[in-house]
Amino acid sequence: MAYCTQLEWDKDFPFERYQSMAEDPSSHADLPDGCLARIVGRIGSGARIFEIWESSDDARRFGEDSRGLLTEFKMPMPDRTAAFELETFRIRPAAG
Repeated sequence: MAYCTQLEWDKDFPFERYQSMAEDPSSHADLPDGCLARIVGRIGSGARIFEIWESSDDARRFGEDSRGLLTEFKMPMPDRTAAFELETFRIRPAAG
């Protein structure tokens, strides 16, 4: 069953650092194994990141594997997190 992780920062999210981290060759610029979708958005000076995973094990593995990179780029801890299994996950096929 698909699994969602949700990370929330209320303010002062360093988008420039996040982009640098995402472009780093050792990073997760491409979606990591098991990640079906990543959504990143601004909320004022804060941010929300939603990731849809094939399984909770994939999400856990990514979290463990990315700790060093998050430390290296001095990314702040989120103010809130949530994780839950999805009852429904649909994607509209690309046109064309």
